[in-house]
Amino acid sequence: MVVFTYEDYLKYYSINKLEEENIKYILEESTIIKEHDKLIKTILTQEEISKILKRYLNLNVTKENLEIWGNKYITKNYNERESDIVYKIKEKSIFFLIEHQSKIDKNMPFRILEYSIEIMREELKRLKGQKYKGNFKYPQVIPIVIYTGSRKWDISESLNERQEHLEGYNKENFKYNLIDINNYTKEELLKENTMFSKVAVLEKCKTSEEIILTLNEIIEISKEDREELYRIINYIFRPKIGNTETEKILNKLKEKEENSMVAEVLEREFRKNYVLGRKEEKLKIAKEMKKENIDIDAIIRMTKLSRKQIESL
Repeated sequence: MVVFTYEDYLKYYSINKLEEENIKYILEESTIIKEHDKLIKTILTQEEISKILKRYLNLNVTKENLEIWGNKYITKNYNERESDIVYKIKEKSIFFLIEHQSKIDKNMPFRILEYSIEIMREELKRLKGQKYKGNFKYPQVIPIVIYTGSRKWDISESLNERQEHLEGYNKENFKYNLIDINNYTKEELLKENTMFSKVAVLEKCKTSEEIILTLNEIIEISKEDREELYRIINYIFRPKIGNTETEKILNKLKEKEENSMVAEVLEREFRKNYVLGRKEEKLKIAKEMKKENIDIDAIIRMTKLSRKQIESL
């Protein structure tokens, strides 16, 4: 396997000294960024997107009304990746473009505009001649940038602020929605208890020790998404924290799952016995009331038993 080093990169592309620092940063973090892209994009299911839209954009869009748009996907083993995630509202030309960033991109306003135009262009091709009808409306793209880097996002969310200006003309133009996890504390994210919030907390970890500690915290509070959490730990974090710690955490997760299943069975049995017990008690009370010649309609009102049940006593 040929290793393409930082020095090779500079030599091949004749990069000047002023660009070296930024390129080195990109090369050093490229592997981590790819892994994080896979992690974030894999958990952004219809259900998670629905929660994100509600939590961060105050939009009530159910998971049943969302469908993935495009033909790229990520496998359960994180073998594939896609550049962007796009969801569409069913039977409407409304799209949610989700772009995940692990590093700051100064060209983000323009990039998002390009992506949005391409989505609209593809949708217009699909709609074909409909755009010539009187009630036709162009597709709407709602762009969302999810930023999970360590540095504060300092890029404008509006293309208007990055353009040349004509004095006296201040019309607002294209803008994307930013979700910067740096704006939320670990406690706030864990409190949400969604798959996205759990991953966002993990994205904040800088060392293997922090990852191990956080994974153990997440396991303690997790009631759902255990299958997805198992895959994340096994495929994404095993190389970071080692086999020994990974197996410890996976065994703990398995134990929590087994305990949860036992608890559910016990709860079902308790409810079943409780209901049966209440029924037996009601029948006993109704029988005593009949002995006292209390009106049957009154017995029905007080015990909630049926007329047939009471008459059979």
